[in-house]
Amino acid sequence: MKKIFALCTFALIIFSSACIAAEKYPPAEVAVKEMVPGDSDAGNYAKYTVQAEIKLYAAPRNNRVIGTLKTGDTVRRTSSITYANPAAHAVKILKTFQAATSPKGEFRTTLNEGDFVYLLMPLARGYLGWYNGGHVWNISAKNIKNFITPKVENAWGEYQGEPTDLNLGVEVWEFLERKDGVKGWALTWKNGVALNNLNKP
Repeated sequence: MKKIFALCTFALIIFSSACIAAEKYPPAEVAVKEMVPGDSDAGNYAKYTVQAEIKLYAAPRNNRVIGTLKTGDTVRRTSSITYANPAAHAVKILKTFQAATSPKGEFRTTLNEGDFVYLLMPLARGYLGWYNGGHVWNISAKNIKNFITPKVENAWGEYQGEPTDLNLGVEVWEFLERKDGVKGWALTWKNGVALNNLNKP
């Protein structure tokens, strides 16, 4: 019986260690729902005026066109998916500090010196990051060495990821609806660049 208990305990320790190790490193791609670059709060609805013809698809990353929006149309965004690549955007933490784990900052966690935080996407105030399996909000980029500029004062981190732009090469799909019932998924950002077919009225 003691051998069985010891074996079960050992297996649990190995399993727990594997889970903890897995959380240290993000996946190559993450789908962030209900947020687009520049937003700070998840789940916001937005109204847009269409600036150029937009194809609507049956699903994100789907080739089946189910509708078209025309210049001048007014549409409402009801959902979104941003595909980000956190594993490519590692930042080494140079000094321990607190970061928000919720959009409004009411919950916080400690980011420890020597660890890595991985940038996901730009927000209205700073960046959304991935840290030990969870999100951290509104991370300041101006204090990251080698991200915007090589030298910064009072740096909390050093960018060690792949070369990128400030939008981190994200891909964004938004679900758009017109009043007459025409609706579908539209590709609105590709490789971190806004396709400029939508303006907020």
